[in-house]
Amino acid sequence: MSRERMQGVLAVVAGTARQYWGRLTGNPLDVLEGGRERLSGRMHIRLGSMHDEAARQLAHLKNRMSEPELRWNYVSQRTESILRKTDNAR
Repeated sequence: MSRERMQGVLAVVAGTARQYWGRLTGNPLDVLEGGRERLSGRMHIRLGSMHDEAARQLAHLKNRMSEPELRWNYVSQRTESILRKTDNAR
């Protein structure tokens, strides 16, 4: 196992521990940060990339989804696909 993948596994474990700690202490910020660490670790494992690259990709995705027009486009596309499926089922 390469060093990058091993770092990803450790990030997943650390993120999981942080999430459980956040749930135990009732701290929602720790739960969210733990989820972010787990996702970053999974990306790290899957891509075999450096942690910085995985964090950059995650930040880019977070910024993209925080833009209202992109969220609206996603929601409207999902709504249209659901409506098409229900129309076809009739």
